[in-house]
Amino acid sequence: MPPISPTGGGPITGGGPSDSGVMGCAVASVKSDLVPANILVVLDRSGSMNCNLPPLTDSAACEKNPIQSDATQPTKWAVVKKALKDAVAALPPTASIGLSYFNSDDECGAISLPSVGVKLLTSAQIDALGANLDGAKPPQGGTPIVGATILAFKHLHQQAQVSGNKFVLLITDGAETCDAEKVSQLATEIPKATSVNIRTFVIGAPGSEPARGMLSEMAYLGGTAQSPSCAHSGLNAATGDCHFDMTTSNDFGADLAVALKRISGSLTCSFDLPTSQTGPLDLTRVNVHYTKGSGTGLDIPQDTKSACQAGAQGWQYSSDNSRVLLCGTVCDEVRNDPTGRIDIVLGCTTVVK
Repeated sequence: MPPISPTGGGPITGGGPSDSGVMGCAVASVKSDLVPANILVVLDRSGSMNCNLPPLTDSAACEKNPIQSDATQPTKWAVVKKALKDAVAALPPTASIGLSYFNSDDECGAISLPSVGVKLLTSAQIDALGANLDGAKPPQGGTPIVGATILAFKHLHQQAQVSGNKFVLLITDGAETCDAEKVSQLATEIPKATSVNIRTFVIGAPGSEPARGMLSEMAYLGGTAQSPSCAHSGLNAATGDCHFDMTTSNDFGADLAVALKRISGSLTCSFDLPTSQTGPLDLTRVNVHYTKGSGTGLDIPQDTKSACQAGAQGWQYSSDNSRVLLCGTVCDEVRNDPTGRIDIVLGCTTVVK
């Protein structure tokens, strides 16, 4: 895509650049650039990440004795580390990403500054992230989810110079074990973060079964629920499916890679809606047109049958209706087309998949 604009779409001007499809009935259109994505990965480094995956070591056995029982088979830590490296390598260079761990001291520590700061994804940043992951080892100790998450919010919020969308990506294989009495604080802190454009993705690895309710609620409050009807009955419940629940996965590595790919699409295929001085946009008369670098035009349909990170193929509005999100394979195509162009087209009835 063309160079990123900090403000994305601008005022509505002119007509459509082509006469094909919905562009033929357009009353106005505006070119829209990718909105920058700033991602802070908050990664569980507690002792249980040393265990082999189920069924070799089930979650109950891992909690009792968090060790690698079979040195010939990968640990949860090794699988997560590889998947993260692969996901980072697949992100577009317009994204910024950093990395933080919990615990940080073999007990219940959580630190305010990331181990790798959130910076543009240059080759140097990719190398720094990889080297840091290689040097980090899961110690013994607890799982301070509450402290680590709140500190991540504060860090991103303090980065006032950073433009665009901000995300926390929490990956954990357990429940809060350090400040269980403070779990309820998340019900206040996560909406506060969402209100300042910091959204929260959550991945629950094998071992997080008792924390399904908490992790599901975190994703729901963080604006990244898998579907509008997902279960989020309470922070302390053992059921919930708003987050990426990997606890029953038969191939954790493969399923984690798929989840990270879907999340990365949600993070990096975001476009601002144009502004209007005559009143709010009619959201039922908005369409998205993609002009490929080759010159071929394509009207992208709206797809709201599932969440963007849960398999949608098309586009949909962000939760606050301020942005257009491209979902699925069209996201991959657009962000890998450096001379392509996205136009937000106004005046035609929205084409729905």
